[in-house]
Parts: sequence; structure tokens; C-alpha cells
Amino acid sequence: MDSAKQLVALVFLILLISICKPIVAETSFYVVVEPGAVFYLEDYGTEVRVASTLYAEEINVYGNKVEFIHAGFDQAHVLNFTIGVINANLTLTSILDKKVKLISQAPSGTLSKVVICSDYGKPVYVKIHGSYVRPFNSRSEFEAAAYDCWYYDTSSNLVYIKAVAHSNITIEVSWKEEAPPKEEVPKVEHPPSYLWFAVVFAVIIVAASLYVLYTVKHTVVKTILRHRKFVKRDE
Repeated sequence: MDSAKQLVALVFLILLISICKPIVAETSFYVVVEPGAVFYLEDYGTEVRVASTLYAEEINVYGNKVEFIHAGFDQAHVLNFTIGVINANLTLTSILDKKVKLISQAPSGTLSKVVICSDYGKPVYVKIHGSYVRPFNSRSEFEAAAYDCWYYDTSSNLVYIKAVAHSNITIEVSWKEEAPPKEEVPKVEHPPSYLWFAVVFAVIIVAASLYVLYTVKHTVVKTILRHRKFVKRDE
């Protein structure tokens, strides 16, 4: 009898375990990178740094790039992307929803190149020094350019960015569709209400004064005319 009860209990426990699914976090952060940590790219002799504490599921460093898997600064906004840099050092400053911001450091006049790959394909826009930069349609045009520009390679899913250093270069890459900024309607400044009363009062005073002057003048003229008539009669 006891054996039967134990068997029933065991079967019930097995069924319960098979039905109940464990709750697993959507992203597990196994790597925590302290601010200022450096990832060295041996192929280019350049560095990729992080501006603040970075959380990631996995980080892989290669000779020409760093691969970040489910990486983010606030554990809420995470991205999968790889990044490499030539002729400059990079600092990751912001990772948001489908958007990454960087600072590139290089001697003034240096033409640096940043290569980024993500899960989202061609970026919606790229900003360099806070200004939107138009992309090239061909790799040859991009390679020939010696100024701020970018190019997206559909076959490799790579974003190539060139930037000329003047000081620290700010680079923003976004894969998120954003509504254009609303045009501000110019605000019409209306004069205070008491000014309207003052204007109306002034108009009334002027009108009354003109009326009084007209009345006085008219009366004086009549008086003069009557006086002349009397004088003529007396003569």
C-alpha cells in the first residue's frame, strides 16, 4: 500500500515538473566590463574602450574587431554588434534602442575608418560631428573619399564610416526609424490687455479734445459774425 502511494506521488511529481517551465531572463549578463576597460585590436594597433559599466552576455575580441552580444550600459537597451577601427581609438558612450554612439580619438587631420556590423542591416542615418552624412552608393566612391562619409555593404552587412579628426569625433549610428522633428510655430506676442485700454482711452481723449476745439472754434466764429452784423447795423 505504501509503495503504491509512493509510486503515485512520484508520477505526480514528474508530471508537475514537465508541465511547469522554469522562468528564464530574456538576457543573461555574464560579462560586466568596468569603465575605461580597453579591447586591443592587434591588426590595426587600435583600441576600443567603454565609457561606463557595460553589461553583456558575451564579448569576443579578434584582431580586427570586437564582438558584443546582448551588450548594453543599462541592462534594458541591448544590441548585438561588432565594431572595428583604423587610425583612431574608439570609446563606446551610449547604446540605446537600435542606436549606438561613439567617440573617435585621433590626431587632428587624421582620416579614420570605423566598421560596424549589426542585426538590423543598413542604418537609417549616420551622424558625424552632430551632422547627418549622406551615404555613398558604391564602395569605390567611398574608398576614394577623404572626408566624412559612410557606405553600407549589403553583401557583408557592414557599415563603413570615414571621419576626419579635428578633435574628438562624435559618431552616431541609428537603425531606428524616427519621426522628423516638428516645426515650431512662431509664437505671436500679443500686447497686454491694459495696453488696449490705454489706447482706447487715448483715442477717446483725442476725439473729445478735437470735438471741444471744434465746438469752441465754431462758437467763436458765430460770435464774431454776429458782432460784425451789429456793427454794420449801427453804421
